[in-house]
Amino acid sequence: MNPRYIISVLFRSIAKEGTDNDVGIDFSSTIKQPPRLNRRSAEYLITGLGKIEGWLCPTTAHIMTTLAELQTRLGIKGDLAEIGVHHGKSFLPLATAVAPGEKIFAIDVFEDQYKNFDQSGHGDLQTFLNSVHTYAPGTPLEIVQDSSLDLAAMGWPKSHANSIRFFSIDGSHTHEATLNDLKIAEQTTKDGAIVAVDDILSSHWLGVISGMFDYLKAGGELLPFAIIPNKMLLSRGQRLKGSWKDFLRAHYGQFISKHDVRFLDHPIDVVEENSSILKELEATMS
Repeated sequence: MNPRYIISVLFRSIAKEGTDNDVGIDFSSTIKQPPRLNRRSAEYLITGLGKIEGWLCPTTAHIMTTLAELQTRLGIKGDLAEIGVHHGKSFLPLATAVAPGEKIFAIDVFEDQYKNFDQSGHGDLQTFLNSVHTYAPGTPLEIVQDSSLDLAAMGWPKSHANSIRFFSIDGSHTHEATLNDLKIAEQTTKDGAIVAVDDILSSHWLGVISGMFDYLKAGGELLPFAIIPNKMLLSRGQRLKGSWKDFLRAHYGQFISKHDVRFLDHPIDVVEENSSILKELEATMS
């Protein structure tokens, strides 16, 4: 097995990695503060989201970015990652939120489509790099061009254990791949990390929800706290699960259609799409 690692010199890290330091930070008051987006994140959502081929609801993109930036405000440091980046549509809400000293991993088979068993996406490496260069230039980026099913054999989870603060799962939608990717996310994320799983309720990709059920029934440490448009959000462990839910209720509450719905043994909130969220964001930036 010869995994293909590609580290682009255009996006190399320029700062030393930090460690968590939430001493002196009032979690409760910080979570109540309005969501903040850095200008690069806002510009991507307003001008770039609709231009990149892929599948991502505007409200979901907004929530992913605000949660990633909230982690930084709370002093939570760590890398970010996405399995299944395609052309970068759901990768960039995270890439634009990378803080100094952090990097982001892009894991995809790209042109090695013989490894794309369920044909759940047809990524293109150069198109992806162009997207990152346009909307997140300078972001420290490491690309792993391989199937996520091969990551364990490569030793990738072990070498990145307890290092990732936000992990997006949007690769192969089979039962096997979903279960595998959840285990990889559990092995690599730190306590309190956020994990997003795509197409959790899609009737076209039933392997996602069946893989999720098997993962949770086996006692997985990633705990669901919300369903947002087309994705499920999970927290690594209980410590910050309530904080993430409180943040959504405080700032996206008018779009929550159900509170504490049981998903197996886990109470979750259901956030619906806000069709005007990007127009509202653009108005605040003008």
